[in-house]
Amino acid sequence: MRERILAVACVLGVLGAGCRRADDRTDAGPGRDAGAADAGADAGLDATVPPDAAGSSDAGAFDAGTSAEDGVALVTVLERAVTIAALAAGPLVAEATQVDADGEGASDTRLRDRVENGVAGDSIVADGACVTFAWSARTATITFDGCTSEMTGLSIDGTLRLAVTYRPTTFTATFDALTIGATTTSGSVALAVDRRDDGARFVVNAALAWTDGATDQAVSLTALSLAVDAGAMATTLDGAFDVSTGATRAAGTAIAVRWRHGDCHPSSGSARFTIDGGREVVATFLPATPTDGVVAIAIPPLPAVETAVLAPCP
Repeated sequence: MRERILAVACVLGVLGAGCRRADDRTDAGPGRDAGAADAGADAGLDATVPPDAAGSSDAGAFDAGTSAEDGVALVTVLERAVTIAALAAGPLVAEATQVDADGEGASDTRLRDRVENGVAGDSIVADGACVTFAWSARTATITFDGCTSEMTGLSIDGTLRLAVTYRPTTFTATFDALTIGATTTSGSVALAVDRRDDGARFVVNAALAWTDGATDQAVSLTALSLAVDAGAMATTLDGAFDVSTGATRAAGTAIAVRWRHGDCHPSSGSARFTIDGGREVVATFLPATPTDGVVAIAIPPLPAVETAVLAPCP
């Protein structure tokens, strides 16, 4: 708790001298130097940010109930959702392109081969032996048993239904209790092929929900642009989102959020969102984010502060 409160205090500007800002790195660990951490502990920052301190920065009026802790929580929830969407949709791009080229008149056998290769071949999972398929027309019930995401290294267990539709060609996965990493999620992720004169564009829509303890989390992703760079082994998402954690809600835009192959968190890009009430938060993912869980968080006009808000990748 102390580390989280110190991080929140840093973003609010309460402990400005003891925080590692994005443009002022130190070697003392994420978010603060060693002396400042001791000073923060001595000050008793292990329960709440003092209400009178919350309004003391140059950013304007914050109070304890509308602190940067809301922003930190929203960043954590959003990151989890976009990672789930990326690991589900990114590996299907190549096969969705082929299904689109085959057209609606292709045989069910050909379609099924394409889908199964996308899920369990050159694919969502690292080893296809953990996946089974049950088909009905152009919808597959897919069971993951002890699987590992090839893109992110996260574990995958549970069942989803994947349906293929046309005009535009769309792969839609729906699930009630799919466990990815430590999160058991319900909802849907849809990958659509948007065919244009200058080539294909790939669009992701998703609606995801889960519960952390007693807190309900929900994210919707709307018409995100998905790009897969096979040469660089990286996946990128851009587009709009709505996110909520408990009673706190926000809307915003993901900008060039990029995962390297094998990383469970993005290593570049940003998310800019506005929390209900008009407070803006900007979260920027860093090259070391997958390793240390540190994200640069800014509440304009305050500068960004590098804060450990994510669990390091396994």
